[in-house]
Amino acid sequence: MEIRIKSGTDVPIYQQIVDAVQEQISSGVLAEGQKLPTVRQLAEEMGLAKGTIKRAYDELERCGAIRMTQGKGTFVLELRRRTDSHKEQAMQAIDRMLDELEALDFSPREIEIFFDLKLRARMDRGAGLRVAVTDCNVEALALIADQIAAIGGIELFRFTLDEVMSAPYKLSDSMELIFTTERHVEQLERIVSQPQKIVKLALAPTQATVVSLARMRDARRIGIISASEQYGDAMREGASEVIGTDHRFESRFFGDGDPGGFVSRQDAVLVPAGYMKYCSAEEAEWLHRFSRSKPLLAYELQIDAGSFMYLRDRIEQLQRRRRK
Repeated sequence: MEIRIKSGTDVPIYQQIVDAVQEQISSGVLAEGQKLPTVRQLAEEMGLAKGTIKRAYDELERCGAIRMTQGKGTFVLELRRRTDSHKEQAMQAIDRMLDELEALDFSPREIEIFFDLKLRARMDRGAGLRVAVTDCNVEALALIADQIAAIGGIELFRFTLDEVMSAPYKLSDSMELIFTTERHVEQLERIVSQPQKIVKLALAPTQATVVSLARMRDARRIGIISASEQYGDAMREGASEVIGTDHRFESRFFGDGDPGGFVSRQDAVLVPAGYMKYCSAEEAEWLHRFSRSKPLLAYELQIDAGSFMYLRDRIEQLQRRRRK
């Protein structure tokens, strides 16, 4: 588990660890049920005090991200359990607030008005347009979100498809636009109360990716390494369209065993753009060695021109409406 601590920041070290672990869980780098290093192991690995690591783990457990069990270890909670834990904490916080307001002799109707006013004020408080991005795999999700975020003036929320299907409330009515790829539109329409907010996107390999693929025509054995099955399939299909199917493709996931043995069998290797977010230090080292003598292609998808123009128009239209 790789965690980088930033110096010269006001964010406490334990909180940086919490944020880093939560980001790795949400991006799929840390899988559900995965065992984490012990407090002692992580402290030694990072050169930090055990108390700092313990505080970070305690906070992660309080947030429902991990579970520490005496004698067994520390594990990433399953998504359902994390969701249930978050819901339970939210309900408890609301119950405490309601008790306090009732103690001040406010009626249920008055409390409802207060909640509505404060919630609306918070949503409108200098925030950009609230948009959500969802897809079935973490690699495409990251690429789509990064491209949309570059537009500016928006508050971006990213969720995997599994997250929103198991917890539809995440795509609440407060979301003003919801972006997804075409294959998932029907699924989202079944759980979103305002399906007109859904914007479907088409993805295509970047020009640089296509050019690099064309240079691999002589490679007979092509390895494909991905964090998800879906992105691995997309890389295989994209490569086949450019260089044909007369090649032997071999696939594996980041985290599978023997990365050295895998890459040594290949003439070229395809990995997702931004692959360093998904691979271990050992895998990164083997890929670096491989790239010294053979082609290593960071396969990048982008929103196609037509889809991007349309989504930008939708965003700008809503932004203009807000300013009126």
